[in-house]
Amino acid sequence: MCVGVWVACVGVWVGVVVSFNLETEDFVTHGGPRGSKFGFSVSHHRDTAGAWVLVGAPEAQTSQPEVWQGGAVYRCHPAVSGSCEPVPFDLTGNHYDNDNGQQMDNKSMQWFGASLASQSGVIVACAPRYVWFSVKRNRREPVGNCFYTTGRDTHTYQMYSPCMTPSWGYHRQGSCQAGISTTLTQVRCSTRIC
Repeated sequence: MCVGVWVACVGVWVGVVVSFNLETEDFVTHGGPRGSKFGFSVSHHRDTAGAWVLVGAPEAQTSQPEVWQGGAVYRCHPAVSGSCEPVPFDLTGNHYDNDNGQQMDNKSMQWFGASLASQSGVIVACAPRYVWFSVKRNRREPVGNCFYTTGRDTHTYQMYSPCMTPSWGYHRQGSCQAGISTTLTQVRCSTRIC
């Protein structure tokens, strides 16, 4: 009896919950590479070239050398279907030590584009699964990292990884993974502090 009532309630509830499209006449659709998790994160962006929809695809394959499914962020025109193009945040592959040639990080499956934000023309896009090799390059630390545009120039990008320090292990650095989520705030600077 109890199971029958429960099934009936769920059936009525599912019948009431329906999805819908806000615009049924003039809608726009965007898509990304198959298996890229295109749409994992989305943000609205405005710059000198106009308004854009930014879309994260954390498992997209990029042209980064020696990087497998590093992830990407796409810039899509809000009024033109299928107009997405990758934003060139990081075109380099894994980094290597100039002195001894040892690998310094791993960008494969870093989930770049898992979180992103845009505010006042600045974009921040993050890879929470980025791995840095610390302590003589023999320890693997999943520190995460982010890239941001510098000012209104959306073609210049800077990496930010606050967890990439000489300290390592849970007892010093803790479980620090930058970029699980991200946001930007408006900062007002005075003449002395910024």
